[in-house]
Amino acid sequence: MLLGALPLLPLLFGSNYATALIIRQEGPNAIDVEESALEGTLEWEKITLPSGNAAAVACDSRYGSGMIARSCFEALATGPRGSQQETWVNDGVEPPAGHNIVQLPTMLVGDDTKCILEPIMPPIHQIGHASAWNVTEAARAVIQSCVIRRRIGGVAHYIGGDNRLGVRVMGNGHHAQCSEAIQATPRSCQYILDEMYSDKRLEIFGKGQRRVSVSLPLTLRAPDGLCQVVIDIPSPSSVEATAWYSVWFAISLVNAGCVRQGKGGKKTVQGKDLFGTPIRDMTVTIMDEPAGPALPGNTNSTQRGATSAATA
Repeated sequence: MLLGALPLLPLLFGSNYATALIIRQEGPNAIDVEESALEGTLEWEKITLPSGNAAAVACDSRYGSGMIARSCFEALATGPRGSQQETWVNDGVEPPAGHNIVQLPTMLVGDDTKCILEPIMPPIHQIGHASAWNVTEAARAVIQSCVIRRRIGGVAHYIGGDNRLGVRVMGNGHHAQCSEAIQATPRSCQYILDEMYSDKRLEIFGKGQRRVSVSLPLTLRAPDGLCQVVIDIPSPSSVEATAWYSVWFAISLVNAGCVRQGKGGKKTVQGKDLFGTPIRDMTVTIMDEPAGPALPGNTNSTQRGATSAATA
């Protein structure tokens, strides 16, 4: 088959072919695969934390370079510091009954959004147990070892009572573009983030074509009407293969970098075209809800699915 004919195949065969093409190249859980492959190349160092607990820490410029410790400490200051044991639940897993539940993904980020702290748990685990302080002191160890000494990002693993938690300290070079003042509140926008899909399976986002699995534009709304997120792509003929996690990540940065300052904002979403080339065509925009007709979609249509954690 001629190489020049390949772009026509998704048009001829529809969404199944387009999705199969990118998944064949990248894998259905491409983000997990990439993260696992990266961690497999790292040089790990065992560090004893102030509490006496041990953690494995690795530094690598692929987590960020030219990083500023002040931004990371500002991100750290936005999170809780309690010593009470909490149950951390991976995305797509139904939280067990009880209190002190933390649903992943979640992140800590300062107002300048230059440093991101993200608690993580390998996908082989459904739930893990750690206190907020366990995660905080591990993040501090990464900041000390990687950001302060080498100005690069890093990761720590084997955190908490069952050693299932980890934390990434990452630089961010793609900042949100803030706009005019809006009424949306960080708390209202956080509701959308807490309730929306955020899994790492690839989806094909686009407009009005058979090969898309998520049709755009799509609007997510908070129940209080104080926050609205519009997911869109500029061209009616373009598509982007990405994960809901990447959409969640972008919205989180707009919420931190713009909504905290009382402003709306927009950010591109990291993804790939159907042949695996990195692109950033898709955008997320936080704005006040317009008075006119609403765009299709709402928070209910993108709520997180769940499987039971009873056997974790």
